[in-house]
Amino acid sequence: MSTENWFPLWQGARLEISKTPHRLVMKSKTIFFLTALLLQTTIFAQVSYSGTINDIENQQSLPYVNIGILNKGIGTVTDELGRFSLNIGGDNIKPTDTLQISSLGYRTIKMTVEEIDLPSSNDKVIYMEPFVEELNEVIISNKGYVPIIESVGYRNQGEDNYGYWKDNIALGGELATKIKVNKKRRRLETFEFEIAKNSADSLLIRVNFYDNNWQLGIPKSNLNTSKKSILYKLKKDEIVVRIDVSPYDIYVEDDFYVSLELVDLYDNDDLELALAATGSLEGSYRKYASQGDWEKISDLNM
Repeated sequence: MSTENWFPLWQGARLEISKTPHRLVMKSKTIFFLTALLLQTTIFAQVSYSGTINDIENQQSLPYVNIGILNKGIGTVTDELGRFSLNIGGDNIKPTDTLQISSLGYRTIKMTVEEIDLPSSNDKVIYMEPFVEELNEVIISNKGYVPIIESVGYRNQGEDNYGYWKDNIALGGELATKIKVNKKRRRLETFEFEIAKNSADSLLIRVNFYDNNWQLGIPKSNLNTSKKSILYKLKKDEIVVRIDVSPYDIYVEDDFYVSLELVDLYDNDDLELALAATGSLEGSYRKYASQGDWEKISDLNM
């Protein structure tokens, strides 16, 4: 990753996605093997909550909105037409648990599970309100500044370390790495990652940048204030992916995180997407599904 230029951060790991319970794994053949706990999704009645999410001002449907039960590993994203379907219920879900709907540029919606009025809420249209954010003060100066091109992030130098999603991962699941930098203001220009293996003909990923929650040591708020998602359609034969992030005006001033989020699959086959890791000791993190908890899974870095 870089400021002015991002160098390869994601290099060769492995992601597997099917339609069974979630498990996300980090593995090093020479250092460690971590397997996530199998999340139980047997919910009180496994009621399907479905509908469409629209912009309240122009009535247009909103694609790739995150929707899920906070901190429960139950979530998804809307499709390109703004539609979603989410199974809610089970022993681990309480009426007081919170359903959250969020998207860049819109006010977050929160409601308790009992407020959803299941199952009569199916095919409901939910409206999101655009969020107008007050811009920071702009300072104009006649001083001449020369940008310094710098690369930050990690490279795999042939180590046999991998991080991957295994079995099923819900839409909205993310795999993230902490990027260690010295304190100074940077504008992020390009982001690169390298694919070691990809079995899907095509899939849609979203690149997210987060600031650092210093108290908890996990990703915090999204640094992308452009109100536009950084989406990339990954094809089967691609190896090195380079994404221009300069249009999104993302600035960092200290350590930050970058994640890859799965937002759509274009076929029904099981997915293998391999990304490599390296022993830089800053750490990798995962989120099972939309609105889930972040947790650290390894000291290795993607």
